[in-house]
Amino acid sequence: MLLSALESIIAQVKKSFVPTGVEHDPRIPPVGRLKDATLVEIGDGEYAVEGVLEIFEPSDTAVPLDLSRKMVVKNHTKETLRIDYDRNYDNPEDLIVIKEIASQFGSKPEYSVKKAVDPISCLVIGGSFVLASLAGGFFKKMGSDAWDVLKKKLIKLLSHRKEGEKEKLLVFEFTVFTASQSMLVEAVLTNPTQADLDLFVNRGLAALDRFLPNLFSQEQPLAKAVFQLKGNDLVLDFLVRADCLPLKTKQPVIINLAETEPIISVGH
Repeated sequence: MLLSALESIIAQVKKSFVPTGVEHDPRIPPVGRLKDATLVEIGDGEYAVEGVLEIFEPSDTAVPLDLSRKMVVKNHTKETLRIDYDRNYDNPEDLIVIKEIASQFGSKPEYSVKKAVDPISCLVIGGSFVLASLAGGFFKKMGSDAWDVLKKKLIKLLSHRKEGEKEKLLVFEFTVFTASQSMLVEAVLTNPTQADLDLFVNRGLAALDRFLPNLFSQEQPLAKAVFQLKGNDLVLDFLVRADCLPLKTKQPVIINLAETEPIISVGH
């Protein structure tokens, strides 16, 4: 890497908190954060970035919010949907389908670099929406008649398994915003079926529209909320504070999508 690239990394770390996860698995909360970084000379005219990593302890939930910097989060644009893929899909057959999906969105596919021995397989569909407009905004950006076509292409991608691969994740990832706040919302579907896709898109998005305003009313600003589809339930797994600290709600939040009108239960 060029020296200027290393200096750019240091500048970003000093400006923002960088969360540290486990094997790029979006279902696992951050275990720490990169707090500081400096440039060090390692000899023969070579340089490296040396970072200071903080690991969270359970008692850290009582630590006051540090707003001197904010967590680095992906910020999707308002113009269109996009699809991100990792190296598990970096093959000619899958790339044809991924490019077809991106073309349907009117965007270009994005390759996600993951530094891991064997990163979990993950496809991400992302977009940006005003709070309480996920359901309508998703179909408007995608095209109202396009869901059945998109669903078949996603199932085709998710059905391709390399030897030893046990899990494939499909992540719906949205930047949700108001006039003064924004939050990254992720809904993770593990080894999803066609029925799972229909359940989440047809009922889960509308349920999130109803529930998410509750998170924006929290006293401490949140950077991220992660849900998982488990059977017919959309479960709020964890929240991430603006300074990277993961939080659990005081009571479990479970949204039953099987009901005609999805039921949100707290403490179920």
